[in-house]
Amino acid sequence: MAKLPVAVLPAALLCLSQLLVVPAFAQDSRVSELERKLDQNLRLIQELSARIKQLEAAAASSSNADPKIAQELADLRQQVAQMTSARSHGAGSTDPGVPLHGFADVGAGVRRGGPKGFTTGSLDFYLVPQFGDRVRALFEPLIEFNSAGEAALDLERGQIGYAFSDAITLWGGRFHSPYGYVNTAFHHGQLMQTSIKRPKFLDFEDKGGIVPAHTVGIWGTGKFNLGGSKFTYDVYMGNSPSVTGGALNMNNIGTRNHNFSTGANLGYHLPGSWESMKVGAHYYRARVTDDSDPANVTKVSFAGPYAVYDDGVWESFLEYYSFNNDNVESNTASPTGRHRSRAWFAQLGRHFGSWMPYARYERASLDQEDNYFALQTSGRSYTRSLGGLRYDLSSKAALTVELNHTKQQDDPSLPTYNEIRIQYAIGF
Repeated sequence: MAKLPVAVLPAALLCLSQLLVVPAFAQDSRVSELERKLDQNLRLIQELSARIKQLEAAAASSSNADPKIAQELADLRQQVAQMTSARSHGAGSTDPGVPLHGFADVGAGVRRGGPKGFTTGSLDFYLVPQFGDRVRALFEPLIEFNSAGEAALDLERGQIGYAFSDAITLWGGRFHSPYGYVNTAFHHGQLMQTSIKRPKFLDFEDKGGIVPAHTVGIWGTGKFNLGGSKFTYDVYMGNSPSVTGGALNMNNIGTRNHNFSTGANLGYHLPGSWESMKVGAHYYRARVTDDSDPANVTKVSFAGPYAVYDDGVWESFLEYYSFNNDNVESNTASPTGRHRSRAWFAQLGRHFGSWMPYARYERASLDQEDNYFALQTSGRSYTRSLGGLRYDLSSKAALTVELNHTKQQDDPSLPTYNEIRIQYAIGF
């Protein structure tokens, strides 16, 4: 993860606050001045448009074209077009700056044999600068606490793109790997997702996830209609991850093994009365090294179907991952063993006004002779049953209570435990 050390955190936060926070009186003054200029430009455009109509009427009533009138018309039309274009691109806009959104949460939890008490949660900023109709950008800095209780600043997403049309948008940078549905539908803002916890095997890399939640590279995505049906696609390529210190490392500044990961995702929205349902399939492959001595190399690949249904009342997700990994010799690239594993989850919830009960079951069966899983601290088989109740206090605040029963396998020292958590999450 792209973390800043704690010593740098205060300075980073100060810089961020100076960029994002504008004193109220200064912002009001700026907005008032922009509104005055906007009114002036609007009146001038109206006057010029009226003059254009007069000249057009004069030209229409004359049997002979007057070159002076034609030239004045051309000049006026160009001036109006330039002013209108400037306004639409923000020259006369009342927008006070970069659109900023954010999410925060606090909570408490009790886990048998584990940590218990109150938690600070995280503070997630979601910045979407505007550059016109085509150029896109998204930045997501996150302030959170690690397992040792130390604060750190992560850049979870930093991507810049260009939209050619609805059919294709190209992104570059660090983005959420577009496999399945959940990983791109729900980001780090806790308010966005129904449950407090993500599926254990799909959690973020620094939270124990065993598949790469982020990719550093390029990503093409789009949607198109065909015969009344809507299709979506994603294709992407990036740095292959590595296993370092028992966790996935996304190699934000490049890889020493010069390997790349690739992936694809195809989705189909059902037509007619089933338009709230989407089904699809995903595929991912990478060549992953680890920090063993000598280093192991694993050809990792997984694929599977997924389905989602969300009509505003019912909400359900189903995702399946079938792993087909090859351990290879780093010098010869010869396979030394093929290992098959699988993981899946299913979640169902229903709205009753502001209330939403939900339940999820997840299971991972992971081959411990596979170096990719064996060298990850969280790469153990498990089952989890989870249920919760969410209450939306408003569209920007929710209170959730969640209970899970987790049975860990493969290692007798790993406990089976029950955990209850409560969370208060907001968005702004």
